[in-house]
Amino acid sequence: MDDIHGIFRDLKGIPSLGSVMASIVYVEGSAYKKEGARMIIDRDGCQYGMLSAGCLEQDLAARMEQGKIPKDPEVIIYDMRGFDMLSWGEGSGCNGVIHVLVEWVTPKVQKELAALRDALERGEQITMIRTLPEKGSPSFVMYKGSEGNRFGDHWLSHSAEQKLLHEVTYRSNERSQRIQGTSVKEDIFIHTFQPKQRLVILGAGRDARPVLELAEKVGYYTILADWRPGLIVEDSCCPADERIAASPADIIKHIHWQPNDCVMIMTHSFQKDREFLQELIGKQLKYLGILGSKQRTKRLLGNKEIPPFITTPIGLSIKAEGPEEIAVSIMAELIPLSKIVHGVSKEAVARETLE
Repeated sequence: MDDIHGIFRDLKGIPSLGSVMASIVYVEGSAYKKEGARMIIDRDGCQYGMLSAGCLEQDLAARMEQGKIPKDPEVIIYDMRGFDMLSWGEGSGCNGVIHVLVEWVTPKVQKELAALRDALERGEQITMIRTLPEKGSPSFVMYKGSEGNRFGDHWLSHSAEQKLLHEVTYRSNERSQRIQGTSVKEDIFIHTFQPKQRLVILGAGRDARPVLELAEKVGYYTILADWRPGLIVEDSCCPADERIAASPADIIKHIHWQPNDCVMIMTHSFQKDREFLQELIGKQLKYLGILGSKQRTKRLLGNKEIPPFITTPIGLSIKAEGPEEIAVSIMAELIPLSKIVHGVSKEAVARETLE
């Protein structure tokens, strides 16, 4: 999931004035984290989010403590390719060049982050387009929402802004990317912030617990639903952001479904699985998985062929046994889906995962 969700969660809001925000905007070679990763260092030195396994964070914290963070946004380049154990290179486990944009959290940045947080909580996808600062030139940032929301700097005319948006949209197929040679002089960094992805688990059996635990750690918003109220009782040992106890039909009606939702049917009841499947089969979802064999799923469908948008059995084929291992295989299958922007097929993700 996007780092920003964890930052907002851990801070219980937006960063305070006087904090420093650091974002990876370009990576040459290998790195622990890629473009779009970001972190906050507050005035007390507390860190939220991460850029590496620790080496970059230490340097940024030292720069902040020593007053070496510039007033205006600046890109700091870390060359990790050296082999000297005392350098940034192989001794740190990395072998790439990492470009980090560093900026102070000002009232303007706070306002933009608050608007970003609110939009994401509404389920809106936000694309950030910013110019990368060069010496002597200002840096601008614009946020464009999937529902027409727009905030940030207005440094271009309407026609120039629309032209830049068209260029960026046409040329970018990644969630984070540096783009050169656009209609503006500066290099452009584009990053798409996606709402916290929802994972809906239909069936509150014991095997749902390890899936919920892993999903929480990865950053999903989880919904646990079952027709048996006794299994939905609040339980600190079984984390879920939302719980629903109702009939399959009422559960499906209660949830405001979104195209980015991932759903797993795992009730261990043939009849209830079929009821859930009948209610869901016409909905647009990112992932619809059914626990059990292909033969069982075909029976759920009345012995019809399984549509390509249904995944069964759920989870990567890693010879998993038992609830915990199966939960790992399920999350391994879901994680690549959370890394893509809308409109990429499941088949394309599967190919990318195998390569």
